[in-house]
Amino acid sequence: MQPVTVIAVVAGASLGARSGFAVGTVAAFVSNFFLGQGVWTPWQMLGWGACGVAGALAAPLLRRRLALAAFCFVLGMGFSAFMDVWNWLAFYDEHTWQTFAATHARGLPFDLAHAIGNVVIALAAGPELRRLLDRYGRRLHTEVVWA
Repeated sequence: MQPVTVIAVVAGASLGARSGFAVGTVAAFVSNFFLGQGVWTPWQMLGWGACGVAGALAAPLLRRRLALAAFCFVLGMGFSAFMDVWNWLAFYDEHTWQTFAATHARGLPFDLAHAIGNVVIALAAGPELRRLLDRYGRRLHTEVVWA
């Protein structure tokens, strides 16, 4: 289970597209210090950064727990499909529809596990994380009024 998708989406919904992108990219980079850096790291950073931007674009729709969970399911499948395409481009000599379909079929159990894990995390902690980051965003925003 990878909480990065949910965290990036909620950060984008609460703090905006730039912050969502930054959270997604930095989380991928830092987590790979523990899980292993590799040639896939920039692609993960780009994919999870895009999840943060998508969260910002869909922010008004993500107030409810089930909407957030469904959105994170879709983005989990999208992120995994993006990584499957990268895998296909990077490691296959023949770029045919057969190898493309085989790459996606081979990764489908892992893609579903990622998406279902996103649903579990979003249902368990998504709205609470959203409230926490909304509060942080309000406290971070200061307005100076000159008298």
